[in-house]
Amino acid sequence: MKWRSDSGLSGNVVVVTGAAGGVGQELSRALIDAGVTVVGVDRPGSGVNAFVTGLGDSTSCGLEVDLADVSAHSVIVEEAQERGSVVGLAHVAAVILRNEDFFSISEQEWDKQSEVNLKATFFLNRTFAEYFIRQSI
Repeated sequence: MKWRSDSGLSGNVVVVTGAAGGVGQELSRALIDAGVTVVGVDRPGSGVNAFVTGLGDSTSCGLEVDLADVSAHSVIVEEAQERGSVVGLAHVAAVILRNEDFFSISEQEWDKQSEVNLKATFFLNRTFAEYFIRQSI
């Protein structure tokens, strides 16, 4: 994945959720190659900070955050703000639990997927929308 050098992203900050996973890793690499500071976010224990800082950009970082914890969303915005002008959120994090069949999905598994894939998506986007409105972006 590549961005054109005149994309307008260079010198800005983009938050990438799911940054320790396949799509998130590739997106983070491409953004950093385009001169973007990346705040990569992934679940606790994911090693996202080691991955992002290993890409060689000293301004980028990784945050281990449980996106199901809505109170943590403002922490993500604050960390991104400290790094510069935040221009985007690439929310690619998802929980996908594969079960043998429909009947083997537990309530706990269903809740975890719903919390990250639905609830976190809504509230994280709302948190960033509020930030972008305040910044007139």
